[in-house]
Amino acid sequence: MKKIRAFRIMVVVLSVWIGVWAGSDSHAADTLIVNGGFEKNADETGSIPGWRLSSGDGCLINRHEDKTAYLTLVNAAQTGSAFCQQSLTLSSDYKQLRFSLRARVRQIIPGSAETWHNCRLAVSFQKPGQTTIHVAPFVWKEPDPEWKEYTKTVDIPEGAKLASIALAIFSAVGEADFDDVRVEAVSKDGSIVSALSGNRNELHGMASVVLPVEGASPD
Repeated sequence: MKKIRAFRIMVVVLSVWIGVWAGSDSHAADTLIVNGGFEKNADETGSIPGWRLSSGDGCLINRHEDKTAYLTLVNAAQTGSAFCQQSLTLSSDYKQLRFSLRARVRQIIPGSAETWHNCRLAVSFQKPGQTTIHVAPFVWKEPDPEWKEYTKTVDIPEGAKLASIALAIFSAVGEADFDDVRVEAVSKDGSIVSALSGNRNELHGMASVVLPVEGASPD
């Protein structure tokens, strides 16, 4: 009887472990970028797996009431920036990238020196010959303190090989929260690519450079 009970306990524990592992794997596999939900090792001090961070302590992991994670960016002075960035290798079959996320901007005081001194999702497409094209699918120039969903599709410049994607407060004073960041590719044949492990670049640590970008306000 004891052996049977022990076996049943082991089966239950194993089933729970498999369920957790499968859930984590499916969560990680539902986007072209890494850790867009900020759940992967979210409590790891000083690092958010999959993302490169600006210097300082402006990138934080916080928790919803249901204990799931989200990213908070805090920038206290217009002389600095806070951002969380990663890169995506682009297949020649890709025509567009579709970005979606949830966000709330608790505070934002844009800088006056440049039009890109605000809160935004910044995307820099890199082409051969060190040519870079900047777009910003979403831009916030004033507070919007309620969680909202945003989705936008942008064209990939011809010949672009790499996309640098950054959640950022550039040279502006502010605080903003982000969650459920997803990137999907629209292929030239119209099909949607939601996951392709070979196109993921695992990043950790600090990012030293993010280029300025231009773009329109959120729809």
